[in-house]
Amino acid sequence: MGVRYLISEPDEPTWWEKNKPVVYAVVGLAAGFWLASAGGHGDSAPADPGPSPAASITAPPSGR
Repeated sequence: MGVRYLISEPDEPTWWEKNKPVVYAVVGLAAGFWLASAGGHGDSAPADPGPSPAASITAPPSGR
């Protein structure tokens, strides 16, 4: 546990080192909005599945 001396001041952080968390947050939010909105598939409407079959009524058993 000796005494440590600082010979020179450390370099000031670069722009990237200062703003890396902000850049990642903005890119993550943009990707999240893009995936949640249309997923990159455009504004096309979903395909019409066509008519569905109607319910059929069957006769009850004759009781034999």
